[in-house]
Amino acid sequence: MFTHDTGARLFADWSRSLHGEKTETVLLERVVTDSAKMIPGAEMAGVTVNERRKSRNAAWTSELVCQMDTLQTDVQEGPSLEANVMDGDIVRADDLKREMRWSAFSARAAEAGILSVLSLPLHTNEELLGSLSLYACGPAAFDRESESAATSLAAHAALALSSNRLEANLRRALESRDVIGQGVGILMERHRITPDAAFEMLVSISQHHNVKLRFVAAHLADTGELSCSAARK
Repeated sequence: MFTHDTGARLFADWSRSLHGEKTETVLLERVVTDSAKMIPGAEMAGVTVNERRKSRNAAWTSELVCQMDTLQTDVQEGPSLEANVMDGDIVRADDLKREMRWSAFSARAAEAGILSVLSLPLHTNEELLGSLSLYACGPAAFDRESESAATSLAAHAALALSSNRLEANLRRALESRDVIGQGVGILMERHRITPDAAFEMLVSISQHHNVKLRFVAAHLADTGELSCSAARK
């Protein structure tokens, strides 16, 4: 559990190690698993992430947490959704049996055995990434210490997630550049044309069939075929 005595050093070590995770999936699985252990009062945790203007369940410590996050999406209310705003505040509920803010969610969550919730936004200065929610079966499970620890953890988790996505995007960009270069090279040799002309051939196929350029080039590099079946596979 996160305490003031030893927590600062352990938390710093945890934050650094989080940036070392190679994939977003593994990173978020660590966030929820460690959150449930490090935040006072937390028994379970879940993360939702924003993609294409929609939220999706990305990681959870139990099936019950996944059900809670899905429930909020279904009824369009709840602490996770309320926290999922840029520069949003912590959202805390101490007893869902008596909670009036989200009547539909609260009633069904209490029936499922969840009484306490603590939700926080995951955001950087530039983007809103999603939200982190902590759950407990008993009432009044979270206090100011919980909020303080969760705020720090969510901030570092958001930075690690943003960094992970940036690195992944850069990696894909480099891979795309390489495979497109291979496709251009193949067409140059095959048709005895200039790099610009070869590139335009790839672009033409990509636009005509509404297929990403890198998929057209990859199909060409793998099979020698320049066709619309390219990348639809």
